Amino acid sequence: METLLELDMRSWFTINPETIAIVRRLKEQGYRLLILSNMNLEGKLRMLGQARYLDGEDWLALFDEVIVSCDLKILKPEPAIYAACLGRAKAEARECLFIDDNPVNVEAAQAFGMKALVFTGAARLASSLRKEYGVL
Repeated sequence: METLLELDMRSWFTINPETIAIVRRLKEQGYRLLILSNMNLEGKLRMLGQARYLDGEDWLALFDEVIVSCDLKILKPEPAIYAACLGRAKAEARECLFIDDNPVNVEAAQAFGMKALVFTGAARLASSLRKEYGVL
C-alpha cells in the first residue's frame, strides 16, 4: 500500500504536457524562466531525477533556475523566498510575472511587487498570458 507521502510526491510530479508547451513557447520567445517550489529534499531529488522527463523530454531544462525551499530553509509565502527568487532572476519585482496554483502565494508575490496569476489550468494560463500580457 502506498504511503501518504508517496501519493503526495506523485501528485507533485504529474506533469501536464499542455503546461510544458506553454513553458516551451515562453522560452522560445526569450523569457527567463524560474521554478520556485516549496519542496522537501526527497521531492527535490525526485524532480532532478526521473521526474524531470516527460515523453523522453527533459522539461526541467526549459528553466533557467530551479529554486526549492529545502535549500533556502524558507517557504512560500514568506517574503524572503521571493527576495531570493528575484536575486537569482537578476530582476526587479515589477519585471516579473509569478504563477502559482496557491492564491496565498500569488497574493504574497503581489505584495512583494510582482505581477501574479493563479494557475488553474493550461488553457486559462495561455489565455491570460495573451490577453493580460501580450505574450504567446
